[in-house]
Amino acid sequence: MILLAVTMSSAELPDDWKKISNLLKDFEYEVENKENSIKATHHDFLTIYVKGYKKGLLLQGYFSDPDVSERALRRLNNKLSVKATATRFYIDSDGDLMCEAWFPGDWDEDRFEIFLEAWHKDTGGQYDEIRDTIYD
Repeated sequence: MILLAVTMSSAELPDDWKKISNLLKDFEYEVENKENSIKATHHDFLTIYVKGYKKGLLLQGYFSDPDVSERALRRLNNKLSVKATATRFYIDSDGDLMCEAWFPGDWDEDRFEIFLEAWHKDTGGQYDEIRDTIYD
């Protein structure tokens, strides 16, 4: 079973959440304002949460499957990490494969759009990598 979802840590809702939400909608995300974050779901991309973090924005998502061995998950982590440009992948204390990317500084639509495209490139091939690494 493949489960792609998101995780939360303590943070505040970004001040520019309306601008961020509108840009995500331009990328065809369905956007929902949560208590401390923005949840963004998409039919082709990983579901993400966007939240304020260390004077910037943090995007997070994760892969979790109890039937996947730790070895297979580590192989997947290595494959994804080698190709990543903006996203870091790691295995958390629960054994989930985490995807995170930090956008530093103040909101800037052009910079965030470039950043989001890099996130998509890093995580977009994740489904194929999961299938090829874990389920073959």
